[in-house]
Amino acid sequence: KTDLGGEALPKARRSPPAQAAQLFLFTIDAKAALPASSTAETAQTVHAPDTPAPALTDPDAQPATGPEFVPQKESPTAEDEARGESPATSRPLVTRSRRLHTICRFDRDFRITDSHRIGNGGLKQKLDDNLEAIRTLKAVETENREATPEEQVRLVRYVGWGALPQVFEPTPREEWRAAADELTKLLSPEEFASARASTPNAHYTSVELIRFLWESLERLGVEPGAQVLEPACGVGHFFGLMPDRLLPGSRRTGVELDTVSARIAQKLYPDSAIVESAFEQTSFPDHFYDVAVGNVPFGNVPVYDPVYRRQPALTRSLHDYFLVKTLDKIRPGGLAALITSFYTMDKRDPAVRRHLAERATLIAAYRLPNTTFLSNAGTKVTTDVLFFQKN
Repeated sequence: KTDLGGEALPKARRSPPAQAAQLFLFTIDAKAALPASSTAETAQTVHAPDTPAPALTDPDAQPATGPEFVPQKESPTAEDEARGESPATSRPLVTRSRRLHTICRFDRDFRITDSHRIGNGGLKQKLDDNLEAIRTLKAVETENREATPEEQVRLVRYVGWGALPQVFEPTPREEWRAAADELTKLLSPEEFASARASTPNAHYTSVELIRFLWESLERLGVEPGAQVLEPACGVGHFFGLMPDRLLPGSRRTGVELDTVSARIAQKLYPDSAIVESAFEQTSFPDHFYDVAVGNVPFGNVPVYDPVYRRQPALTRSLHDYFLVKTLDKIRPGGLAALITSFYTMDKRDPAVRRHLAERATLIAAYRLPNTTFLSNAGTKVTTDVLFFQKN
């Protein structure tokens, strides 16, 4: 009956209480879907209804039946009664576009397994992994070739600089000085500046959390052949951990601002589209992608995007802007699973939440422990996982 901002919906969008209780509800079983390491700390479930998860279906196909289907509960119209049917049995809640994709193979794209030890080790180990990945990237680019499987193993262990800002200090401490000097030699001035600018946001997501997002999206009905968007892909861990079942026919697009991270992602996932660009400078079509997934950058800094120049409230913080633009790129009925700062949900100003509520349904939300990114990214930060369906 109310939007995310806590204010009453316009009359045209209200439903009788009994009907509203069943409208746009999906399931995410927290204990079943969360990995064991996360349930041990008990992520706070804000909304996780118990109705079965529907499958994404073709809107032009014959009406589907079965347990995977959750119909809308609406009062039958005169036409429905004349045909002897009701909307509950004739119209699915979630629909899937009929765009036909040629079979897209990801034979060259890297697949992450537990043996790759993503994010393991202390700060010194992460620093060594970063330097080794940069050396490998430079060697591959110098020879103008694709990375070998052995080189991809070294590249995928790059974790960014969010946990290592001390390397970029004007006068690094003794224990960091040698690494800082080598980094200065490895990177061009432009690459060094890009890496240094990424330190506030380069907190890469743990393998367990990425798997949870993908498993949840599968439960919500995502199927093979989807157009997938990751608006801030880093080195592409969400692509490397995408379930094998979803790969056939899918197309994947990732966007990354940091030049080193983007180029590593291009070497790891040559069969996917990796765009080295600021998200606000991209011009992807609206209402196109089936699924959006990822960990958006956080920051209380404004973003300039001419598309939203008349809506300044949507661009005052980096994380809110990413949510708004990402939802605009998803097709009606499409799904988004995004990690964002807790300020999106907790801030007093409801403008962004109201905007999101007008365009998408909040399926579920989880508040994660502030230690979720500690081992992988070396930082304590409170984050939320939000699941949306585009209206």
